[in-house]
This record gives sequence, structure tokens and C-alpha cells, in this order.
Amino acid sequence: MAINFRHSPFESLEPKLRASIEASLVRHSYRRGEKILQQRATFAGIIWMRSGVGMVDRRRPDGTLEFSSPLHWGIWGTEALMTGTYLGSLIAATHCVVSVLPASEARRFNEDAAFAKLVASWLSDDFALSVGTASALNASRTEERVMDYLSYMFRQAARQDSTPDNGRQTSVAWPFSVGQLAQFVSASRPHLSSILGRLESEGKIKLSDRRLSVPAVAEELRQEATTAAASATR
Repeated sequence: MAINFRHSPFESLEPKLRASIEASLVRHSYRRGEKILQQRATFAGIIWMRSGVGMVDRRRPDGTLEFSSPLHWGIWGTEALMTGTYLGSLIAATHCVVSVLPASEARRFNEDAAFAKLVASWLSDDFALSVGTASALNASRTEERVMDYLSYMFRQAARQDSTPDNGRQTSVAWPFSVGQLAQFVSASRPHLSSILGRLESEGKIKLSDRRLSVPAVAEELRQEATTAAASATR
């Protein structure tokens, strides 16, 4: 997936090419639990998650889970433009609205050097995010691993909005059960429940009303946004 854009994944392209691509997008909506993309399915298009929360699910050939993680926004499925099939499934964890650049259009635009360069940057972002997620899950102590993972996910989900004090930086949608989070961080559900209770009592996280807050990271983002806004007015 790729998330390094502010308003549109095509915003770095020259206006005429961007307009042509965006005119080719097809919008779809999915109910909670519906599959947006199926692992190993033939490439059907590049997905832009515009609203809602998805869950990425990757399984080994024997059907056992290899990787699972939230996707709050961004571009998904770019690798299939190159490989021909999707490396994982994308499931709607809430009601989701996506824009699809159909396979035929993606292949046609990929003949343009500027678009091909953009796709390469998405693939690079995808690799960096995979490394970041793996690093967040690298701690040997479960409590540290849970805290690192929730902090990393909160930061990625909140990055789409850089306006200070608008409320969306203080919490992000988190439509996942304790059981699903246990799956994300490779922990037993009872142990994880105990850890979450302790982290909440210490004020390090807040999980309520299907939303996640990590106050320390939220403050970092607020300061970053304030600094960026001040720099822009100079």
C-alpha cells in the first residue's frame, strides 16, 4: 500500500495526465465483511481506499495466516500490476468507499513514464510500510510489541490529516476486536486483554467506541502539523 499523498495519489502528476487518470476511476462501496480484493486473484485494478477501514489478510498456500493488518486509507494492489495477481486479500472492516483504476487503464497509463515512476514510488512505499510494520512487531516483550504496533498504526492512519486540533488526529477508527488485534500482534487474547487494560490505566492508549487514541503520538502529530503550518506562512 502507499499513503504518501495529501489529497489524491495522482497529485504529483502534471494536470492533464492526472485529470485523465482520475476520469478513468470507477467508484465502488463495500459493506462490512465484504472482500474488496482476493489474494491470488487476477489483477483487476489498483484500489484507492477513500473512506472506511479495511483489513489486509495474507495467507500461506496451506491456508494458515501469514500476515494481517489494518488499512485506513491509501493505494492497494499496485504489485499486481507487475505480478499479475494480488499478494493478499483486502476485506472491508467497516463500510468502505474505494476508487478503482481498472486493469486495462492501469496498463495503458503505465506506458507513460511519469505514471510508471509514480507506480515505482508506490511499490517503494509499500516495501517501507511492510518493513515499518515488521519493525513495530519485532519487540520480544508482548507489551512493548503491542504498544509499538498501536503507535505505528495510529501514526499511519492519522497522517492523512495535518491540520492541528481538528479532532481527527486525536483518535482514529479502530473497528477491530481484541481477538483480531491478538492476531495482528501474535498474542493470546487473555494476555492481550490484560496488557490493554494496563496500557489504558496508564494513559498510554485509549480504546473506546471503536476508536483508538495514542496520546503521545497524537501530540507529536499536532506539533508536526503546527510546525508545518508555520513554515508554510513564512
